Amino acid sequence: MKRGIENMIPEPEPKATRNLNIWANKIAELRDLAASCLTQDLENKKTGGDEHLPIFLSLRHAIELLDAISLQIRNSSIDPCKLLLRGLLETYFNLEYLFAGDWKQKAYQFIATLYQNKIKFYKKLDHSDSSHGNFKSPFITDKRMGGYPFSELGNLDMAISNLERLFEKPEYSNIKSEFERLKSEKEGNPKWFRLFDGPKTISGLARELKLGGLYETYYRFWSGPLHGTDVVDGKITSNSDGKLEIYQIRLPFEAQSITHSTFTLAFYIIDVYLNNRLPDKKADLNKWYLTNRDFYMQLGGEQVIKNAG
Repeated sequence: MKRGIENMIPEPEPKATRNLNIWANKIAELRDLAASCLTQDLENKKTGGDEHLPIFLSLRHAIELLDAISLQIRNSSIDPCKLLLRGLLETYFNLEYLFAGDWKQKAYQFIATLYQNKIKFYKKLDHSDSSHGNFKSPFITDKRMGGYPFSELGNLDMAISNLERLFEKPEYSNIKSEFERLKSEKEGNPKWFRLFDGPKTISGLARELKLGGLYETYYRFWSGPLHGTDVVDGKITSNSDGKLEIYQIRLPFEAQSITHSTFTLAFYIIDVYLNNRLPDKKADLNKWYLTNRDFYMQLGGEQVIKNAG
């Protein structure tokens, strides 16, 4: 494959394309397995309350991420998969924490935090609220936006009031008190898992779940692409004259390891979901794994697509 920058998108090689399609199809199989789990769980919980929503929608989010990774692998857009994988890992952490202990209470915390953040945002838009000035100030000096973009919005009081009604429900009343307690202790923007003396950070969450190794192995590694700092390693080389060359995009050399990581996280997500929601369906996951075990092991072995540079 050419590596010079004169052709930023290379012509795909047939062998690489075949492997990319195989890997993308296998990821799609896991996506479909997760989707069948969600479909059955929705059917089983038709009469359930809103405590089920964080669980349903976390799995839906994982399905969408798996779908996107499959599409990107197929099209040899490999590096951006790392951004999606970090989201997949956080979704796994969320599900593990939701299912640890009182899952209903944690589901209410998840929902309440979403509502609380909306309330705070709406209050910042309110010109009469004390938080508005600090919110508006950065827009005035922003060299791109050129001023405050929000006009005076009507019915903000009604929107805030509608959201605050959630905390009138018995199952949410103690959560409102918890937000007030944390605010008094200078924690004004807690994560949902922070409530009631939970971990403060995603790294603390991973350690509490005894998944600190996963965090160190994957989360930190995938933070660079997300924050735009991992722009050097694997992106440059030197030619025969010793001059710098920049690699093209869409090179497939990390596709195999990305597929392996995707398999791993997808399996963990489906596994924890089935263990806690659909134990009778666990046989489907075990059957899929036994059918694909050798394929999975090969993904962790010798690289099929090698960088000759």
